[in-house]
Amino acid sequence: MAYGYSHASWSQAYLEDVSNSTFKQIEKMIHSTFDPCRVGRGRDAEDLDHCDISVNDIQRVKNRKIFREYCDFRDELKEKTCDGDNVEEIEDFPQKVWSFKKSRRHVDLNEIYLFHGTSEDSANMIINEGFDTGITNPRNLYGRGIYFAEEFTKADQYTDDRDDRDPHGTELTLLLCKVLMGNAFMCGKYDAEKWKQPPCMKCDRSKCRHGWKHRYDSVLGSGHGMLFREFVVYDGRQVFPEFIIKYERLGGWEPLHEYE
Repeated sequence: MAYGYSHASWSQAYLEDVSNSTFKQIEKMIHSTFDPCRVGRGRDAEDLDHCDISVNDIQRVKNRKIFREYCDFRDELKEKTCDGDNVEEIEDFPQKVWSFKKSRRHVDLNEIYLFHGTSEDSANMIINEGFDTGITNPRNLYGRGIYFAEEFTKADQYTDDRDDRDPHGTELTLLLCKVLMGNAFMCGKYDAEKWKQPPCMKCDRSKCRHGWKHRYDSVLGSGHGMLFREFVVYDGRQVFPEFIIKYERLGGWEPLHEYE
């Protein structure tokens, strides 16, 4: 997940502290989706062995340009659904992910808050210039998209170099983003293709004669052989990086916190 950012100037955004209430909500979301039993499992989790995390700081991102582009895309998605493509609801989100700001989300468009793990430098680029699918890795499982996780355990895998992990206690950076999934194409690991855009809802092909209004809006990877679900979009305007989170990995044998 440490990919999908722009190299342009860092002059667009400013940060503000979140309220105590919002901090606690996000902190509970993080701990409730962190599973120490799955730390270190999977190729991208190589050399991870921590059993808990500590949230140091959470700030809200203010970026008018990115937010305006996000709202414009949301309006386009609304228009698309009004033309007959009703959005099928994505189910089975972790409870605290699903409930976070639910009354202020467009649930009918599968608008949801998801985690994106990345380096501190990449996070700073993203919050200032947005996500750029043009420089994402075409060899990723579902191709040239921007990848998100509903579980902190998964996103945590991408906040440092898997070949050179930072020691426990190092402050790491992660984004909590508002994502417009829209109509998601459900795809298992063994049916994945190296897409540059979501496939068509009529023929399931990425390249066809049908226009944008007949395409899926995202890809949802799940099923046999997958430890975590993967949420993938192919247009940076579908994402608003609303919160930047600073945290540390902690060692030990037992988790230090328990959240319902």
